[in-house]
Amino acid sequence: MPMTMLPSNNQRQIAGPLLLVLAAACLLINLAGVTRLVYDVLVASATDNLVVKVVVLALVFVIGLGLGTLSQRRFGSGAFVLFARVYAWFYLVVAWFTYLGATLIVNAQTYSILQYVFVVGLLAVVMLTVLSLRLVVPGRTLGLAAIPMLAIVLFHLLLVVYRYVFASPPVPVTSGIFGDLFLLLVMTVVSTAMLGENVFRALLDRVIEKAS
Repeated sequence: MPMTMLPSNNQRQIAGPLLLVLAAACLLINLAGVTRLVYDVLVASATDNLVVKVVVLALVFVIGLGLGTLSQRRFGSGAFVLFARVYAWFYLVVAWFTYLGATLIVNAQTYSILQYVFVVGLLAVVMLTVLSLRLVVPGRTLGLAAIPMLAIVLFHLLLVVYRYVFASPPVPVTSGIFGDLFLLLVMTVVSTAMLGENVFRALLDRVIEKAS
């Protein structure tokens, strides 16, 4: 008789829920930690050991995502899909506030170069995490989340236009405009990508076609 690699019913009943609980714990710890980091960097301007904190939280996220995927695909724990969808929405709220806070800080142009690097780096970490959730979250959850993100992009654009066109007295143009426009351009591309892979791919194809 050939040996089967499929888990037994006992394994499914024990290992599946156990892995789901561990995965949920890891992902919730990651969410709480990232929320605290966003507050520390954007509100309290505290950046002590930021790189170490990001690495630790990223490791916790990868472990949680891996355990959850294993519980779903190996042990048939369908509850992870529901948990991942709810978790993604909470993470998206954190991402929206992160980008909004970064927009206000960068547009004010009262930051140092080091603070700018920390703010943009934290936003990049949050957005990469959001995009990675596409691997486990079915449907158009992340696509719909692009709409509030694009609304913040529009708000950012209005801030830039007001600052350099309509402000009275006129605001002097400094090197800070490059940091402002860089963040605006990157988040426009990322938000467009969140609408869907096909939309983003069509945009890239059009750019490549015009360039060639």
